[in-house]
Amino acid sequence: MKKIIIFFFLIVLNSCGYNSIYNIDKSKISIVDVNYQGDEFINNRISKSINNYKYTGDEESRKYNLEIYSKKEKKITAKDSEGNPKVFSLSIKLKVVFENQDGEKITKNFNEDFTYNTMSNKFKLKQYEKNILNDIIFELIQEIIFSIESL
Repeated sequence: MKKIIIFFFLIVLNSCGYNSIYNIDKSKISIVDVNYQGDEFINNRISKSINNYKYTGDEESRKYNLEIYSKKEKKITAKDSEGNPKVFSLSIKLKVVFENQDGEKITKNFNEDFTYNTMSNKFKLKQYEKNILNDIIFELIQEIIFSIESL
């Protein structure tokens, strides 16, 4: 009986048209040109991820030009009694200008912040910051691609 219910449940889910919101059909959108300004590390990471959506000559897809302005800020948000940094805040801000094939421009701002404690080992702290930065950039890339799809 249990197997029949599970089987029925799977059939219903497959036939209801469920799709993940991040499951984007890459053939629907194409990025023709991207101009970058700002933080070079952030721009390189975004460039590598957006290459999957580069224009390949498909006339059916919606074509976009992008201008991406990136900025990274690392601030000390708390210090201990000796004046040494105790808590940091890492913030990445992106301003993305989407231009469609009709010349219409839409500007969207994306911001991600992360707060973390310092570590006594500076090498581990740098590695941790790099991991945080990569995670934040990944989240921003997902937001940019989702925004392109929803235009």
